Amino acid sequence: MKNLFRVLLVVAGFLVGSCALEEGPTSDMQTFEPYSPALSSVTPVVTANEINGETYTFHFTLDDRQITDATISITAGSQSTAKVGEDFDILTEEVEFLALEGSDGFDVEVVVYNDYETESTETIYLTFSTPVPTGIDKTEVLVINLENAPICEYDFNDIVGARTGTDVTIDGLGWDPYPSEVVISGTTGAFGITGLGVGWMTDFWGEVITDMPVVDMEVVVVNDYQTVITIPSQTYMSTTYNSAPQETYLIEGTGTLDKCLKTITIEYSMSNYGTDWAFWTHDNGYMSEEFFTAVLSIP
Repeated sequence: MKNLFRVLLVVAGFLVGSCALEEGPTSDMQTFEPYSPALSSVTPVVTANEINGETYTFHFTLDDRQITDATISITAGSQSTAKVGEDFDILTEEVEFLALEGSDGFDVEVVVYNDYETESTETIYLTFSTPVPTGIDKTEVLVINLENAPICEYDFNDIVGARTGTDVTIDGLGWDPYPSEVVISGTTGAFGITGLGVGWMTDFWGEVITDMPVVDMEVVVVNDYQTVITIPSQTYMSTTYNSAPQETYLIEGTGTLDKCLKTITIEYSMSNYGTDWAFWTHDNGYMSEEFFTAVLSIP
């Protein structure tokens, strides 16, 4: 139906042009200015806690009349008291609309973080900055009132046991994350961990694990919001490749424990023969991150 309508417009334009050539200019001829979409509404402002990785989606409604291609660039408004890169990031930085296509509007995603500081409520504004089509309201829009993250209590002894989650993602090949085989043992002040990197080692790397001892894992409470995990450099896996023993792997890593989300995130490396194999996996395009990353659920 749209194509037929466009054909009729072309035919009509041809006929009008033909008449104009025969009869000469007429005062009835009109000049149509290109029309760009106009912002008409936005999802109401939300109040959010400053929790790591929380993503919010805001829908902006546009007038569906559009004759020219349009590109809208979304940036943080100058009235924002929250800081980009520390308190939040805008995941949708640009949206495009093609000429003569209707639109129900567009979504903008904003992710917020906990910067571990006790602050008053912060605000996040969005604005539609250069390049911006004629007709877009450049007024800054308040989308989030960002409050301090809640203080959650947690018994760290509860992290002991087999921990589900993911461990290493070979996203350069489009593979799903390896499931966690991590086991945490010990007690507060003397935790140990094993099982990191099993999927990468036995599947991607193709080596057979002959020994995998428990290694030390330090859990340090920095403040009410932040708990840091450290795995000091130490010997870890013994393996064989084509039945030949390999140099023992070292492991080293850091991470965080989120008491509210009940997750442990550990970024770590394993190395032997003087090579950091996490970085090697990244540097050769098999993994987007420079570290092996485990994201573990805790009770």
